[in-house]
Amino acid sequence: GFGIALLLAAVVLFGCVLLWLRGAMGGGDVKLLAATALLLPPALVPAQWMAVALAGGALALLHLALRPLLGGLRADRRPRGPLLRMLRREARRIRSGAPLPYGVAIAFGTALVLMRPDA
Repeated sequence: GFGIALLLAAVVLFGCVLLWLRGAMGGGDVKLLAATALLLPPALVPAQWMAVALAGGALALLHLALRPLLGGLRADRRPRGPLLRMLRREARRIRSGAPLPYGVAIAFGTALVLMRPDA
């Protein structure tokens, strides 16, 4: 029931906090993973972690593939439209060496597990 799901979310939170203390995760990612663990039956949490890892790898590959294209976007003029503004922000993120927006991978991986027929 809900008590087991809450206990599992607390375990996920504790484990992720240990990773955060070592600098391996961001604080927002820690909270998001613990919160999304409550959305799933406890048996599907390992599948969620696998889906999040695969989504994170896909996100990293996408960033690497877009790096040469986004390098040409400069902040000297404001692009029109939300997609171009998002690409300009990502170009700035890549140029500054900022970490990946892993919350996107967490959300996508969790959504994939939630869409499973047995979820």
